Amino acid sequence: MLRTLTAYSQLMDKVMTDFFTADHHFLHKSVILPHHCNRPFATIDEHDESLIAAWNAKVPVNKSTVYHLGDMFWGGNYRKALGILNRLHGRICLIKGNHDRLNKNNLVRGKFEWIKDLHFYKNRGIEIVLGHYAMRVWHKKHWGAMHLYGHSHGKLPPWGKSFDVGVDCWNWTPLSLDEVIAHFDTL
Repeated sequence: MLRTLTAYSQLMDKVMTDFFTADHHFLHKSVILPHHCNRPFATIDEHDESLIAAWNAKVPVNKSTVYHLGDMFWGGNYRKALGILNRLHGRICLIKGNHDRLNKNNLVRGKFEWIKDLHFYKNRGIEIVLGHYAMRVWHKKHWGAMHLYGHSHGKLPPWGKSFDVGVDCWNWTPLSLDEVIAHFDTL
């Protein structure tokens, strides 16, 4: 998997693009347990390192923007969060999730391009409402706007032109704008 992602990253190095993802839950020990998300990692350190590697294999270094739709971190260890943020490729914009408390730390906050509750994304004539939570209706839905969300860890089916971009659904990697468009075309 990482060899394919590395080849993708090398190809994308020449192109600036946007990526979308959610629900990494870095530093969250319970996320690997069967009663929670049952992610296939033996330890939280293995989980975090695998998700960092998957992110960096796909996102070109500093040439792209990653829209993270919430629950990036768990817990209050801002030093570990800074260490992770310093290693991730791209400029990161954060849509706050219900577990994003570390962004209250000024050092952590400073690593993001911006932090919002909701964002109206527009590129190539495409409009996408970005939020942590799934919505049944959203701004400009009836005029073709799409909606991306996280929070549900793949447990909610897509609704109209909306779907979950959380790592549980997409092999632990962010989705490029082209991948998002291609997936919308299948809905």
